[in-house]
Amino acid sequence: MFLGLVTLIFCIFWGLKNKLAVPFIYLFWITLLPYFFDILIPFTDKDNLFEFRTFGAYYIFIMLIIQLLKIDNLLFFLKSNRKVLFSLFLLVFYFGYLSINRGTGFNYISYLRTNLSPVFLFFYLSIVSPSRNSSLKFILITTFTHIAIGLIQLFSDLGDFSFNREGEGIVSFVTGGFTGNNLFADFLSFITIILLSEYKFNKQFFLSNYIPLLVIFSAYLIFVSGIRLSLGTFIIGIIIHLYLNYPKARKYLLFSFLLFICLFLFGNYFSPSENVVHDWHVTSNSERQSGLLGIFSGWEYLQYSTIAFSWFLISEYFVKDIFFGCGLYFTSSGYGGIISYKTANATDVTLALFITEFGITALLLLIYHFKTIFYFQFKKFFGKKIFLPLFITFLITITDSGLFDNIIMSYFYLYLFIHQPTRIEKL
Repeated sequence: MFLGLVTLIFCIFWGLKNKLAVPFIYLFWITLLPYFFDILIPFTDKDNLFEFRTFGAYYIFIMLIIQLLKIDNLLFFLKSNRKVLFSLFLLVFYFGYLSINRGTGFNYISYLRTNLSPVFLFFYLSIVSPSRNSSLKFILITTFTHIAIGLIQLFSDLGDFSFNREGEGIVSFVTGGFTGNNLFADFLSFITIILLSEYKFNKQFFLSNYIPLLVIFSAYLIFVSGIRLSLGTFIIGIIIHLYLNYPKARKYLLFSFLLFICLFLFGNYFSPSENVVHDWHVTSNSERQSGLLGIFSGWEYLQYSTIAFSWFLISEYFVKDIFFGCGLYFTSSGYGGIISYKTANATDVTLALFITEFGITALLLLIYHFKTIFYFQFKKFFGKKIFLPLFITFLITITDSGLFDNIIMSYFYLYLFIHQPTRIEKL
């Protein structure tokens, strides 16, 4: 609490002196700053770190309000973001209605605020945003910093958060500056696709020589993280990127796709199941990646995966009220006593849980909200540079946070304004 408050005051004064630095201060605060603080003043518990990061959300909100105190900024903000504001109003109204109807107090509104708080960064950037080169530099430097921390963690006993040093089972904490290996792997999958797009389309990308190195390191660290969805998402993203942007590679990709289909269809005849290691038998994170081969083993393997949890929610509860959801997450027993606010597996079924809890109505409102951000205001760049990262983020959301991840979405919003920087006053 005290550390967060002192940092908040210091950063507010810094932001008042240099408003172009505010987005970087905020992003550094919610990513790497807690990691470096933990080295000097150990948090000892994740909750303490999350509390410190919450002050980062307060910071970007306060800096946004300060900008809106100027009447010109306010008028420009309302005009340029009217559709986004309307979509947020609809979401808040709907979640407020469900809260009153179900008697959940502020849980639903808190859920919405927590998962969509990066929109305050989007609003700030819509008023004033850093230069293109500064933003790209920040993205690349912070990404390589996370990679360096991950490599240190992998090849030594150093570099872990204070609350991760004991370890949990066989899972090694290759987390970069993140609190979990899934968050780290998801971030690398997402950020690699963004930087590959810049490598292809931005002829003036002054740091393009570093991108092949980044792809190699990212692929390696995603693999050893043990997070299968991130690895699968990374591979899918690379394939789509090559197919869309490198016509000469298409015939090789087509051959690989046909080979994959053959393996899938005839997998029962030469099943690689002997190479598949179930989660409870693994001895390393990389061995856990063998679970990707489980798609050839049918339901026998999949019934123990996160896919089964998603299917459980959809088939048992979502079908009971597809429009407004069941609303059992914040009850004592949750969904069959398996998934609730008391359990730790909610992030394994992010998308299925969202539509099961809030219904198709909430999903449609959420789609509209993101459409107002990614398409209406940036349609000029949507097909070439925005669609694929957005698709990858959606895939991540199937099990992990994805579209609800504060760090990924904050980086995404910064990336948007690289292509359409905002200046409403002489800076």
